[in-house]
Amino acid sequence: MEVAQSGDQVAIANAAFSLSYNLKSGAWSATDLAAQTTVFTNARFTVDEIGWKKPAGATREWNQSEVSDDFGTGRTLTITETPGGGYAPVKSLHITVYDKQPFAALGFSVTNQRAFPMRVARIGVIDKASFLPGKKLTQPQVLRGGAGAQKNQVENLAAIDTHNNLLITGKLGDQRHSLVAGGLRYGEFLRRLVLDDKKNELTVTIEDPIGKPVPPGTTYSAADTVFLDIVTRDPFASLETYGLAMRTANKANPKSYDFPTLCGWLVSQGSYGEGRPINNSKDLVEQMELAAKSGLLEHTPVAIRLEPDFYCDRNYGDTQQGWWNDEMWSKYGSLTPPYETFAKFNGKLRELGGIPFTYIQTNMPSNDFALAHPEWMMGGDISRLHAEHRHHMPWV
Repeated sequence: MEVAQSGDQVAIANAAFSLSYNLKSGAWSATDLAAQTTVFTNARFTVDEIGWKKPAGATREWNQSEVSDDFGTGRTLTITETPGGGYAPVKSLHITVYDKQPFAALGFSVTNQRAFPMRVARIGVIDKASFLPGKKLTQPQVLRGGAGAQKNQVENLAAIDTHNNLLITGKLGDQRHSLVAGGLRYGEFLRRLVLDDKKNELTVTIEDPIGKPVPPGTTYSAADTVFLDIVTRDPFASLETYGLAMRTANKANPKSYDFPTLCGWLVSQGSYGEGRPINNSKDLVEQMELAAKSGLLEHTPVAIRLEPDFYCDRNYGDTQQGWWNDEMWSKYGSLTPPYETFAKFNGKLRELGGIPFTYIQTNMPSNDFALAHPEWMMGGDISRLHAEHRHHMPWV
C-alpha cells in the first residue's frame, strides 16, 4: 500500500491497481497494474456543477489517513478542493484502498464556507471519465442492477444508464476485462451510473432529487460510498465480491431463503410470465402439482405465492385489504373451489411438498373496511406530519 506525490500527481495504490489524481487539473484516473491498462482517465469530481464557467483560482490539497475496518487495513487519500470564488462549496473526495481487497471505496464530504445555506444534490465521484482511452472492448456486455420492475438482464452492448450498480465486461485482445461499480454503503443518496458509448464516457454519481441541506459554517460528511472494482477479470467473481462487500458495509442480515417462489401475480402478467390468469388457489395448486411431477422437489423446495391483489380502482375502492378473511378473499377471486379457504389451500400445497406464501397490502385498506372501522384509520390533517423530519429541513 502506497500513497505518494510526483509533480502534480498524487496516487494511492495497492498491488492490484492505482488511482491517481492530478492536483493541477482536478482530474483523476484508474489503472489496472497487472494488465497495465488505463481503465479510465480525466474523471472529474463534481458537486452540482451545471455548466457555468467556474471562477479561476481553485486550490487542491491532499492528506492521507490509515484505515482499519471490516474490510481490513488500508489508507484513505483525501483530495480537498477550495474554490477561488463563486457559490461552490469546499469539496473533498475520499478514496479508500485496502491492502488485500480488489476494490476501492469512494466517498465525499462538503463544507459550506459561505454565510448562506447550501443544498447538495448531485455528486459526481467519477464524472465524464474517458473510458478505456485508445481502446475498445470487443464482445461488450453490460448488466444493470435496477430495483422494482426493471429488467436486470445482460445486454450485448457498451452503453447503459442505470441506478444502483452496473457490470461492464468484454475483451481487449484475448483477455477479458470487467468493471463493477455501484453503491457500497447507503445513507441518504441513490446511485446513478452511465456508460455513454458515443462519447466513450463513464459517469458515477451519488444523487438525491431533493438534496441535502448544509448550513453555513458546517461540514457534511456523507455516509454514502461507491464500490469500484477495475481488476477482477471474472464478472461473476466481481459481482459476488460486490454483493458481499455491500452486505458488510451496511451490516445487512436479510432473512433470505434458498428456494424458488412462483408468484401468482407475476406469472399472470404478459410482460413477466405467460399471461394466463392463474393467480387463484385452484390454478396455483395445479402449478404445484406440475412442479411435483417434474421431479423439481428432488433438488429444491418450492414455494407458491397467492397474491390477493384486487386493486381499489375496480370496485369503487372496495378490495380484500383490511378484511383479510376467507370470505373477502373468495369474493374477489383469490380463493376458488375446491380451495375456498386458506386452510384448504395451504394444506394441499403442503401435501404436495410445497411451501405456501401470500401477501397483504397494509398501506391500502379497502374503502368499505375503512368506513366500517374509522377508529383504525389515521385521522385528522396529516399534511404537516413530517414537516419536522430532518429530510424536510429547512421546510420549503
